[in-house]
Amino acid sequence: MDGLEFYDEAPSELARNAVPEKHGVLLEHHMPERMDETFHYHPSIEVNFLSGCGMSYSFSGRDVHVQPGQFVVFWAAYPHRVTNVVGRGTITNAYVQLSEFLQWPLPKEFVNLLLAGAVITNTKSDDSDYALTRKWAEERKLRTRPWRAVHTLEVQARLARLAIEEPEILMPPVYDQEIGRHHQNLVIHFDTMLRFIAENYARPITQIQVAEAANISSNHATTIFRKFLGCTVKQHINNVRLFHAKMMLAESDVKILTVALDSGFGSVSAFYEVFRDRMGMSPAAFRHKKDAA
Repeated sequence: MDGLEFYDEAPSELARNAVPEKHGVLLEHHMPERMDETFHYHPSIEVNFLSGCGMSYSFSGRDVHVQPGQFVVFWAAYPHRVTNVVGRGTITNAYVQLSEFLQWPLPKEFVNLLLAGAVITNTKSDDSDYALTRKWAEERKLRTRPWRAVHTLEVQARLARLAIEEPEILMPPVYDQEIGRHHQNLVIHFDTMLRFIAENYARPITQIQVAEAANISSNHATTIFRKFLGCTVKQHINNVRLFHAKMMLAESDVKILTVALDSGFGSVSAFYEVFRDRMGMSPAAFRHKKDAA
């Protein structure tokens, strides 16, 4: 099938740094384009469907090639970026909060593969996938609770079908690709800490607590985060909180105080400091810019 007609001209900032709401999924639809910046990541399960074009990802230097009509799912906490797009088409994305995903009744092996860094796809194209993603593209701006519930159930059902249809693994888990028990242990610790942060970023957490979740020292946790993400534990926590805050600012009209507290910042002043430092503008200016777009 050809690309859909209703799309944004280019991937939005939210598509690059997507964090869904605490309950439900975030749907995005746009024309994919190459990302020339450094690898990015966000604490959600990402589902992609390409129509009319192919695309190549790099996961920290490991290449993955996706064909039109493929449903692709991975845990986006692992650094990745789009390195090439072939043809002119569209991509429909669904982003699922990790805490929500872990509550779904999916096969344990499937869940573990995703959390270990695997990239999973369907083995054959299905016309019903085009119809389903077309609906998601049309309905992506319907943010009422009933619509969020419907979209959440549809994404969950599609992943359940993918899990039992003998899916293809486009990229094996990270620890299967590396040699050496020491590196495998680092990946397992990293995975555990990412999960802990993704599930607890909205409340006060410290680097010590993050390290304790993986049963390692605080210094060792810093070493691991610098190795995989090039940042400290505290910086990653702030990144996760910032992504969530940007979503709330763009998708709702709740007060900035509520945004700050719901995103895990202890105060409005702390929120403003991080937001201005990373975005170069105030939260209010960011919201106004998005409303005017």
